[in-house]
Amino acid sequence: MLAVAAATKRGAFVLDVRFDLPTPGVAALFGRSGSGKSMVVNTIAGLLKPDVGRIVQDGSVLLDTQQQIDVPPERRRMGYVFQDARLFPHLSVAGNLRYAERRAAGSTYVSLDTVTGLLDLGSLMDRRTHQLSGGERQRVAIARAVAGQPAVLLADEPTGNLDTATGEGIIALLRELARDGTALVVVTHDPGIAAAMDRRLEMRDGLVRTTAGARS
Repeated sequence: MLAVAAATKRGAFVLDVRFDLPTPGVAALFGRSGSGKSMVVNTIAGLLKPDVGRIVQDGSVLLDTQQQIDVPPERRRMGYVFQDARLFPHLSVAGNLRYAERRAAGSTYVSLDTVTGLLDLGSLMDRRTHQLSGGERQRVAIARAVAGQPAVLLADEPTGNLDTATGEGIIALLRELARDGTALVVVTHDPGIAAAMDRRLEMRDGLVRTTAGARS
């Protein structure tokens, strides 16, 4: 179980969220631009410290502002797929993936060969990242995040720069990877993507307004 409670103020914007997610599980953090979705995943990842908050992952306290606990991002077993991929340009695809594999913490639940097979990266391994298309870069970014064996995989608008067909394929692959033992949180403003998730958290104005359970 991933339990999140966080409140913070940035200028005039106030974020105040509280929710639980099963692990493994697949959830969408859904809402319009500016509703606070990216702030939530950055808080979970440890990239943004809230004014007040507590985050617990499967019994391990990652953040407790009252107890002055704040586990660094690299020790949280979080995989993060950013909107702009953020691959290492000086490394090949294989180099990017091996870097993540070397830094993996915790037990291995999915092998690098399995990840590259699922994401169809075999023919791309020797290429540099500037030689890849947008869809290829996003697939490599997902593979790198998963290669770190995360307990939680965070994906911030992973289909935002992709065509519809490629985006649908990326979402299907994320869901398949999540079945291997990680929790998946997809940030999106697309109602179609949100509807494809097992659970939906709808955000408005910094608050989680509604939650929807698993699809029937």
